Amino acid sequence: MIEQRGGSDVGVSMSVNFPTKVLPPRNPILCRGPKTERKFTPSTFLQEMSLDTQQKLYNTREMYIPKIIELSDMSETTTSKLGIDEPLFQPYPSDIVFQNFEPFNTYEVPLLLRNNDKVARAVKVAQTDTLYFKIIAPPNTTHKVAPGVAIVYKIQFIPEEQRDYTHEIIISTEREKFLIPIRAIGSRAILDFPDDVTFQATAVKSINSKVLFVRNVGTREARFMLQANKPYYVSPENGILPVGESMQVTVDFKPTVNGEIKDEMVVIFDTGEKIYVHLYGVSQDINVRLDKKFVSFENTYITMTNQRTIKINNYSDQLVHYQWKQYSTEREEEQQKLKQLHTISNDEINAIQKLNETSASLDHAVLIQRTFLNHRRQLNNETYLFTDQTFHIDPVEGDIWPNSFIEIQILFKPDVVQSYNRTAWLDLTGREQRLPLQICGISDGPKLVASFETLEIGCVFVGSTHMYEVILANKGYIDAHYNIDIIETKFGRCFQFEPSEGVIPVDNYQAIQIIFESDQLGEFKEIIPFQINGNPKPLIIEISGSVIGPTFHFDQPSLKFGLVSYGFQTTIAFHLYNTSLVNMPFHLKIAHEKSKNRTNNRSDTDTDDEVNNNERGEFRIKPSKGTIPPQSDIKVYVDFTPRSIQKYDTVLTVDIVGVGKNIFSLPVTAKSTVPRINLLGELIDLGRCFLNTPYQRHVHLQNSTSLPMRYRFVFPKTDCLLFRTTEAEGIIESNSTKDVLLTITVQRLGDIIEKIEINRVGTQDFSLELQIIATGTGPVLFIEPNELKWGTISVLEEHERKLTLSNESPIPAIFHCEFDKKQPQFRCEPQSGVVEPESMLDLKVIAYLNDTMKLNEELTIHVENSSSQIISLFATGTGAVIVSDINIFPHLDLGSKFIGTPIVQKIQFTNHGRRELSVHFLHELDQTSAFYVRKSRKDLEKEAEKALEHIFRIEPERLEFLPGETKTLIISGCSTKAKLVEENYICLAIIGRTTGRDKVLSLNIKCEFVEPLMSFSKTDLYFRVENDNLSVMKPVEKEVTFSNISVIDLNAHLTVKYPFLLKESNETILHENEQQNEQVQQSDSRLSITSINNLMNNDKNPSMIPHGYVLTKRLKILTGMSYVEHVYFDPNTNTKELTWKIDDKLTFTYDEHSFTNTVNLHGEVHYPNLLIDHQEINFGCILNGTEVTRYISVVNTSPLPVKYLWSFVIEPEKNLTIVPQPQSIIKQQNIDENSVQIQSEPWLKQQESDDNEQTNIMKYATSIPKPEEIFDISPFFGTLQSGEIEKTAIRFYGHPGIIINVRAICQVENGPIYELLLQGQASFMAYKLDTHELDFGNIHFDQTATKTISISNENCTPIDFHFIRPDTANTSSITPTINSMNRSSQLNLSSTGSIISNELMLRDHSKIEIIPESGVCEQYETKTIQIKFKPNIPEQFHHTLYLQIGHFQPDLIHLIGRGMFCRLQLDLPRFIDETNGEQQQLFEQARQQTDSPKSFDLPPAIMIDDMKLDLSENILNSQRSVLSTSVDTRPSETTREEALQSIEVQRQFDILLVQSFVINNELRQSMETTRDEQKLKRKESYKVMTDISLVNNQTSEQIPIEKEESMISLSSHREPETARRFDFSKQITKSRTTFNNHTSRSNFGLNTSLRSSISSLGKQRRNKPELSDYLIDFGYVILGTVREKQFHITNPTHISITFRLDRTYLNKSGFSFDCDHVKNLPSNETILMTVTFDPRGANLGLGNIEYRVPVEVNYGPGFHLRLKANVTMPDLHVSNDTLDFGTVKNGECKIATIQLKNPKEIRCEWITMYPGEDMQERSSKAAIRSYRRSTSSMKNKQIIPRIFELLPSNGILSAKQHANIQIKFTPTEEKNYESRLILRINQSSQRIMIICRGSGLEPNIVIGQTIENQFIPTTSITFNPILPHSQGDEQDIIIKNPCSFPIEIYNLEFDKQFLEEEKVHKSKEKRLKSFPMLEMLMRC
Repeated sequence: MIEQRGGSDVGVSMSVNFPTKVLPPRNPILCRGPKTERKFTPSTFLQEMSLDTQQKLYNTREMYIPKIIELSDMSETTTSKLGIDEPLFQPYPSDIVFQNFEPFNTYEVPLLLRNNDKVARAVKVAQTDTLYFKIIAPPNTTHKVAPGVAIVYKIQFIPEEQRDYTHEIIISTEREKFLIPIRAIGSRAILDFPDDVTFQATAVKSINSKVLFVRNVGTREARFMLQANKPYYVSPENGILPVGESMQVTVDFKPTVNGEIKDEMVVIFDTGEKIYVHLYGVSQDINVRLDKKFVSFENTYITMTNQRTIKINNYSDQLVHYQWKQYSTEREEEQQKLKQLHTISNDEINAIQKLNETSASLDHAVLIQRTFLNHRRQLNNETYLFTDQTFHIDPVEGDIWPNSFIEIQILFKPDVVQSYNRTAWLDLTGREQRLPLQICGISDGPKLVASFETLEIGCVFVGSTHMYEVILANKGYIDAHYNIDIIETKFGRCFQFEPSEGVIPVDNYQAIQIIFESDQLGEFKEIIPFQINGNPKPLIIEISGSVIGPTFHFDQPSLKFGLVSYGFQTTIAFHLYNTSLVNMPFHLKIAHEKSKNRTNNRSDTDTDDEVNNNERGEFRIKPSKGTIPPQSDIKVYVDFTPRSIQKYDTVLTVDIVGVGKNIFSLPVTAKSTVPRINLLGELIDLGRCFLNTPYQRHVHLQNSTSLPMRYRFVFPKTDCLLFRTTEAEGIIESNSTKDVLLTITVQRLGDIIEKIEINRVGTQDFSLELQIIATGTGPVLFIEPNELKWGTISVLEEHERKLTLSNESPIPAIFHCEFDKKQPQFRCEPQSGVVEPESMLDLKVIAYLNDTMKLNEELTIHVENSSSQIISLFATGTGAVIVSDINIFPHLDLGSKFIGTPIVQKIQFTNHGRRELSVHFLHELDQTSAFYVRKSRKDLEKEAEKALEHIFRIEPERLEFLPGETKTLIISGCSTKAKLVEENYICLAIIGRTTGRDKVLSLNIKCEFVEPLMSFSKTDLYFRVENDNLSVMKPVEKEVTFSNISVIDLNAHLTVKYPFLLKESNETILHENEQQNEQVQQSDSRLSITSINNLMNNDKNPSMIPHGYVLTKRLKILTGMSYVEHVYFDPNTNTKELTWKIDDKLTFTYDEHSFTNTVNLHGEVHYPNLLIDHQEINFGCILNGTEVTRYISVVNTSPLPVKYLWSFVIEPEKNLTIVPQPQSIIKQQNIDENSVQIQSEPWLKQQESDDNEQTNIMKYATSIPKPEEIFDISPFFGTLQSGEIEKTAIRFYGHPGIIINVRAICQVENGPIYELLLQGQASFMAYKLDTHELDFGNIHFDQTATKTISISNENCTPIDFHFIRPDTANTSSITPTINSMNRSSQLNLSSTGSIISNELMLRDHSKIEIIPESGVCEQYETKTIQIKFKPNIPEQFHHTLYLQIGHFQPDLIHLIGRGMFCRLQLDLPRFIDETNGEQQQLFEQARQQTDSPKSFDLPPAIMIDDMKLDLSENILNSQRSVLSTSVDTRPSETTREEALQSIEVQRQFDILLVQSFVINNELRQSMETTRDEQKLKRKESYKVMTDISLVNNQTSEQIPIEKEESMISLSSHREPETARRFDFSKQITKSRTTFNNHTSRSNFGLNTSLRSSISSLGKQRRNKPELSDYLIDFGYVILGTVREKQFHITNPTHISITFRLDRTYLNKSGFSFDCDHVKNLPSNETILMTVTFDPRGANLGLGNIEYRVPVEVNYGPGFHLRLKANVTMPDLHVSNDTLDFGTVKNGECKIATIQLKNPKEIRCEWITMYPGEDMQERSSKAAIRSYRRSTSSMKNKQIIPRIFELLPSNGILSAKQHANIQIKFTPTEEKNYESRLILRINQSSQRIMIICRGSGLEPNIVIGQTIENQFIPTTSITFNPILPHSQGDEQDIIIKNPCSFPIEIYNLEFDKQFLEEEKVHKSKEKRLKSFPMLEMLMRC
């Protein structure tokens, strides 16, 4: 804990002797803007994270204005020159950072606070409680800080672990408070990304990838995210990398536009840091073109197809992917996609809105959202490939190989006659812009001709029907499909056409009926279009005529209403006569009025959207519609009620239904007006009125006109007066007066004047005004007393005081109470209310304090419409503010609990206080931890042991409450022993910001733990019932006794499943089993049992309880009591006559604990039953004329004897079919391989048939066989005893072409019936192979390739197959091939005499695996067979397999391909050890094969095959003689060096190495096999074989030479060939041993890693071949320099290769690679790799360095990179290191010569260092750099002349070179000189010192005058006085030379030439000032 001392702030400690080590800031820059985030590159981030706290502070150059959190009152202080947004003190640093710290160490950072104001200011530094940060204040912290002076604090940091810490310091000045953040940066992850990633030129829309090898060099696990913008993509996007581990990050560059693209990849760590990696790439277009840009199709009939072909030419060397698109750019595609997404979103919103309106369930909404989500996903995956209903492009996308083309088919299939024009856009990989292709086409359609073009039907009556006919003829060349649409015109709907649609074939006719029936009048002329599918121009027929209707008239010429008052009704009547002979349905209405002088003075009730009078309700016609019989009339009434002031001039129109509208019009005229009224009395004065009190007055209105009128009161819309009246609107009759009673209520205080408007309804041009005058007065309320004092009261309790409110006014006083604080500690009851007129009210003021503080509040009582009054309240609180929800005092009793049962008690504590509260619960025995007392390790261990003894646990131990917050305290406990537990806990609390901890309460917890004990009489109940068919089975009863022997009563639940039942009780319920019937589950999930007695006494089963229902019985088991439970078993549950058993449990569960008790229940019901192991036998399809027997087992599983009988059930019409069979077709060798082979009968029968019989003859059955002739069961009947097993045979006879399905019935006496379904079929065999040749292509020689071959069964008869290998075949056609493969020959491969048998050289090294090698192909099944092939040697192969299918002749399967291996091609020379004879011989052999002509024309595998053939021929010709190879074993050095770097020689050399490895490996395996055989045969007779067995058990690869020779000698007398093999192995072993011995003895400087790599790789030689080393020689490398070498790695194979370099062998070697893992290097791709050698970084010494780095190639042989270097250091020898120049005059110089010699093989660069001088300022380049740093300092600095100078001052000596240099001595003073010149050798620690000595003589003259013949030295000349313009005065001076040598003297003031030159020099200096760099160079 940090204690507060001396009145200082929390966390600040005073320093008595404040040290002076705290450094002030080094002129930091104040940045007033916001702090910008610094962008880190990986290197800068690594550098930043490597800084410690002190370095971080030194690099802090900027400071920022801190954030001000609070401003103080500055009214009484002096003004400041600083703005309000800038603090008085500027902190430095602005934020305090600690990093690279260690736990439990102390770190300090100075905090400087500078007073920026013009007067002295005080400052205070404080912080919150923390264990890690501490503020150390200076001794003068209590004084004010002078202006411009800084005060320095120390921030001390003591971390406990390496993690991040955050904290804040509060700086308080006289004006403001601001914060300074503190950050402690813990462990950080650092990924060594490169700063820049550059991509080579990449084709547009193609991908260029770079793999970055990233390692976590930080101290924390890296959790990061990678972000990059398009067109850059990075994977993985996030990851986790442990410390020291590495991973690969792939950056893909996929440009979509041409040009340079720069961007940044952001690496975001989980700690918040970001680093930026610069990305750069260049994209360009490639040469891919279309041969046509326009495609045209000639006339094409619809529904037919036309075709054109175009080409896409790829002239580049890159694979191009193409797609035909609908849009020209991706932007158009995105816009289209956004439109569709917008449409989907709108549809989804509409669907959800409709769903909400219908109140559908949530599932429907989820379904709709999921549907639209699928639509969006489908749209996001849309590629917008070219699709069109007319034009089709095939293929629409694909790939084009480099330098090739692809043909595109364009199909034109029109469906409508028109011209088509489309544009397809070709999107190509490598092209930024899409290429357009214009596609045009013209279509042609069918042609129809009608029998006429026009039809005149004349006049027709309404409702009459007329029929006509037109004939259509097809005159075209395709079928014509026509249809006639409904004509949407007045008379068009009256036409009907039959048929309205159809198809007319070519040269055919179609008659169409035209039916016309009209219900409207008028003339018509209709155009009937006949739509023809595919033809946009329809066939037109014109039909014309006229329709006439009935007549009528009115009895009045017009309707005149005259003058009518607004709003009042007037009626006129008239008659309508029907003068026609038909019924006339009519409809009368008033048309739009023709208003004259219409005014806008409509009433408020009239709307603006009224269209006509009828709609406004002005005219009403009765009746408005009906039917008038012929020659009749009807009386019509028209009511007119005007709604506007105007003249009406309109018409009454007549509509005849079915004829027309507005057939006749009757004029209507009228005029409306509004009468005027008068107001009697225009003023009402109410005087003084109380608020909300009603006052009544009368208003008198007079109408003096002859028309009635309507009036309306319009009251003002204000809050001052409230008007009420029952007659706000009414009617005043003509020539009358009306009194209106008006009620007025005052609602506002003060004087009020309002006006009421009285309007005439119908007009607004004139209104009457009534003025109201009143004065409002509110209530008068008195309150006593004016203050309340409670004194000291307890908190969280209510304390009451009273206030008396007295209302002295006649109106009620409405009041409400309000406190001055937001969270008052007082409340009022009531909070608001009403004091009745002239009455009193007591107001309760209740104090409820929630803090132990002195409180002072004010209560304001607001009275509505009166003044407010303030009451002062005073109280002081005492007591605790935390309260629990349950009573825990004096103790918390948890009662009795069972052991093992966890106890959880939750207590909710609420902080009812107003301040924050922090409580800590501790055990009474551990109170010191609350005060942070440091304890010893022993004390901690003792406390841990005590804590384990505690039963109860409180979680959490610490609770922090905000004001009013409630938190839960959980008390949990569990005991495994029965005992009484009592534990005490105390609660300590910190209130607010106080530092002390007070005891709040004590918590005593009690609980008694007891053991649950139950006793049962039985653990198992058995029920057994046997069916004797004599009586009905009844339930069986068993009983079990149990008792409670524990001390707590138990509430038990007895559970059992039906068919087990429990005895009935009131609490017994039956639950449903979830696995039973769903219908029962929904209807009733709980059933009660009626009575067990009913089930026992009734013969029939009344129980309808479903099987599996759960019966639960509740029972309370008292302590010490015993109970008997009856359990019943119902055997009638299963109504089937099958034996059944059931096992269940009677389960006892308890509410008080989790223990359960069970009683096992076993029930058995037995019937006479059989068990047949099959229910269906399918014989399948067999060959005609054969039979098949199947067996079944019949078991008597019941304890009763069983009698059975078999029978057949068949329906011949349904279950028996005879199919005709063809003759056999046997495939010959010359038949097509895809033809089908047929075998109709067994093989022997077919050979006896006639060969000339035709294959298409079918065989038919002459008669249908009986079921007994088809199937047979034996035995057919019998009796089985209990447990007896009988094997029954079932035979099926395959009659030709039969298909049968029979049911075999097994009847059991007194038992069930068993059915056995028998199925069978007989037919012929037929099959087909998909191929006879498998081309494996190029595969790895040591890997297995898989190909498949399919056998298709073309019929329903299964066929069997198996493969015959060549070594097991006996046919004559196979024998010659096998014999030719076993020819023996010999070959001499080396000049040393190593012989390899021809069997090893020409034998078949491959391995073939067939899965499956044999099997059955079921009916109509295609069987796929996998053939796995492993070449085992890199060469071409051709093998033949024989496939035997059924009885057919074997098929030949040819396997062809080429074995290869993954190899890398490096542009490095190969390293071949001269002591390794095997590699030497193979290398010379590769050179010779490369020099031969055939080696340059054939691929590697073919060259190996040719070599094998040539060798085999030579061996046969020499008759097993040993051949010697004519190879020059000592080639010239030039030839050998060229061969080592030749790519072709290296490739051939690698092939021979792999081939030799495979042969040697097989030879070694053969030798091991031979040794094993000899060991087994001669184990007893030959003791020496023990040595051989020891050799076989050795794990190392090398075989001792002595044992090999003994083995060869033992086996040579038996097998010469084997001896030769051993001889060859001996030579190989010797060469390997020689190589290993030479490696161990060589003096190449191999370190431990090289030897370990050789030993580890030696173990792997058996399993994987290894190529020779590649040499990377750095030569001489100077210690301290870093050398790089680059080489290219090319993948010359056709597949991608992954390889890696093992960096573990380079630890502390100085060598490093820029990339050690390359994944999937593409074919023919080359990567550049850089190897770096840094000897000083690895702390290497001088001398030769050599390392071997293994390179592992996936699926290929590995190799080593041999890295060599000679570490050296430049040196220099000097001929004389001491020079004495003697005496030299000042101004003169003396030169001495010495010789420097370079004894090393590298050049030596040296430079002279002069004592007291900076070398960088002397050299020209260094002078320029220095000038850039500070030009002004260079000008002011005076260059000291050199006394001893080396000429030249620097130089370079080549290897073994020497040079002469001169040393010049130029003295400037007369004294002795001695100096040490140091020759500094670049890149060397050696220094050469040359000691130079000499003396200087200074020239001296004496100037004086002769006075009185005496020479007097003087320094001034005095002239005699002279007059102006006189001749002047002369004085003589004498110059004497006191030296022993002549001196030359001169005076520049009198040298005219010097003065002129000085002018020129000054002008040049002015010009040089504009070029500082040039000036600097000239000075140097």
